[in-house]
Amino acid sequence: MAKWMVEAARRGSPGAVNRAFDRLRAVMSKAEEWGFRPEGSNPCHQVKANPRRKMDRFLNAQEFGRLGCPIDQSRKESPAHAAALMLLLLTGCRKNEIVGLKWREVRGSRIYLDDSKTGARTVFVCTQGRDILANIKRGKASELVFKGQYGSRIDIDNYWQTIRRKANLGVIRLHDIRHSYASQAARLSLPLPTIQRLLGHAQLESTARYTHFDDSHLADAVQNVSDLIAAACAIATSAKNKWSDAVPVAD
Repeated sequence: MAKWMVEAARRGSPGAVNRAFDRLRAVMSKAEEWGFRPEGSNPCHQVKANPRRKMDRFLNAQEFGRLGCPIDQSRKESPAHAAALMLLLLTGCRKNEIVGLKWREVRGSRIYLDDSKTGARTVFVCTQGRDILANIKRGKASELVFKGQYGSRIDIDNYWQTIRRKANLGVIRLHDIRHSYASQAARLSLPLPTIQRLLGHAQLESTARYTHFDDSHLADAVQNVSDLIAAACAIATSAKNKWSDAVPVAD
């Protein structure tokens, strides 16, 4: 198992290998529980997962603003791509949840995903997102919402590379949009369970990873605390000077 982890990570994404490893470990544990394997025979036991990639790239308010122009300019040439990207920005959904979205899953102000990464879940759509969907001709229940030229899935990855270059965003993945959405939610001081539901995470620990990217608010917090302390010190100093003028200091 350890050898497979190393070889698979070299060929593909370490994160994808970790997800496969977690599923296999769970399957083997369940096989032991049901008596299909000897107790203590899980081959994943004591095998370490690949180190997680440090996720510290997210869009700030200025970068979000720079996205608007290139997306708007591309709407005539790539309407489905532009609409899908905007819905990703506005919902924090995973790429496949939007690119693979079908009309039967779109119902009013909500999207009922049949099969997301964590199973079926409900996505609440804001008014801007509903406007995007309302401007797309509704197809049959089984049809994709965002279709390419021949009715197939759109290639939003290449589209994103073009948009991010025009927006001068530097190196940033499409999935980092989801990080950015979570970061903005955290800056609004939304409770972790609320952000967990918005993102569709099965575990709260997964959500907690997304809420530490944007630490700019800490500078404000430091300043506020420091102002209180400095003001208190100023009062104390003023009081000391006042009493020292009135009371002789002993030799």
